[in-house]
Amino acid sequence: MKSFAEIKQNALKVNRKMTMGVVGADDTLTLESVILAMKDNLITPVLYGDKGTIETYWRQFAPEFDLPEVINLKDRVYAAETAAEDACKGILDCLFKGHLETADFMRAIIKRKEKLLISPLLSSIAFFETPAYHKVFSVTDPAVNLYPDIAQKEAIIKNAVRAFQTLGVKRPKAAVLAAIDFVNPKMPECVDAEKLSERCTAGCFGNAVVEGPMPFDLIFSREAAQIKHYQGEVAGDADIILAPDIVSANALTKSLTYVGRAKNGGIVMGASIPVIITSRASPSLDKYHSVLFAAAISAGKNRVSEIKG
Repeated sequence: MKSFAEIKQNALKVNRKMTMGVVGADDTLTLESVILAMKDNLITPVLYGDKGTIETYWRQFAPEFDLPEVINLKDRVYAAETAAEDACKGILDCLFKGHLETADFMRAIIKRKEKLLISPLLSSIAFFETPAYHKVFSVTDPAVNLYPDIAQKEAIIKNAVRAFQTLGVKRPKAAVLAAIDFVNPKMPECVDAEKLSERCTAGCFGNAVVEGPMPFDLIFSREAAQIKHYQGEVAGDADIILAPDIVSANALTKSLTYVGRAKNGGIVMGASIPVIITSRASPSLDKYHSVLFAAAISAGKNRVSEIKG
């Protein structure tokens, strides 16, 4: 995947729009991103929230479009519960958090884990496009899991691998981030990186490559890897960066966004449908990019279903 534009092309290849449940849709930034996605024929939205407020904003931002289906619920927690239940029924292809607390939104999904979850845990993936790198890449997990242990890190990588494979990357490459490129027993992230690399060799991650420990310069630069005599196929060509904890992952994603000016979008994997939990303060374009990735993953799942059918 070279760019977000390529992601959009892939999302539009399936002749079916993603039905997206927008919880807490009575919010300007959320509706602006929804309208952008509608204009690009990516989604059919179902809006959960205060109908009066939604109608007012809709007339302001999208007078050319008829108001989509609105589930009139002022209680945001109940709106999340209702949307999650609709997802269980197969009515929705995606859940999008608008103006409500992330904890309330995620709780509604986790309560229905037997119907919605396909992984041992949910994990967030932030996707980036920057002129400084030759393809779309990701950082995980900047938003959901705080200090994952080795088993959780394995599940986080598997969620990211599943996302990239659904997007069309047949053999994703994952780098396990650390400060150094060798195992120091006093640094738990290095020890975990070695174990994850060994599990990859044993076939734990299927058709994917996992290497580490690996510092940031080696992840992004083949030249740096050559100078440091680092052996491996992930250096300078990573699709996935696994950070050791939420602090480093969150700092890295925000550095890429606010300092590096990278395009970004994020989703949560581990459920049977894509889930979007962008910050309430995220610009509408960032929210739109998240919808774009969710639509592309939904389209990828539909393509697989069509092939199997």
